[in-house]
Amino acid sequence: MGAGIVKRKCWLRSVEVSDADLILEWVNDPMDRANSFSSDPITRDDHIVWLESALKNPAMRLYIMMLNDRSVGHIKLKIDGESAEIGYCIAPEWRGMGLAKVIVALAVEEAKAQLPEVKTLIAQVKPSNIASSKALGACGYQQTMLQYEFDLDTFDDMNSELTAIVDSAEGKAFESNTH
Repeated sequence: MGAGIVKRKCWLRSVEVSDADLILEWVNDPMDRANSFSSDPITRDDHIVWLESALKNPAMRLYIMMLNDRSVGHIKLKIDGESAEIGYCIAPEWRGMGLAKVIVALAVEEAKAQLPEVKTLIAQVKPSNIASSKALGACGYQQTMLQYEFDLDTFDDMNSELTAIVDSAEGKAFESNTH
């Protein structure tokens, strides 16, 4: 399908407060929660507060992707100087059709047209979110870093392993000094 046909059938429209319940339904879908960095369900009250704040924030752009007359996903751009971080969700009933590529590409076009200060779009994706990784790669995004996180609750397990390493190294040092 050519770009012109895609633009006539799919486009981004600005999010309105009246979209709150629809977006909340999408982002509370179990798959979306599993792929999010914060996997806890979002309450309606928290969502409304966030949405109203985001809509007033000049550093945020929120869009609904339309396919003809159907709302099929949403995407946000959080602007920080010359970069903007994107986050998106495709409605559960529309997943698996390649629409993630379309919404990401439409966001690139929107940023180029409406955000001249933005030079780079960034997407953070969990390693387990293969579909998003593929969609972003298909749209020309390049993986630029790996991020490692440490769960402080596991420190005791790590500490005992480190003690074993040090004890082993100490034993080896003792052996080499006695020979």
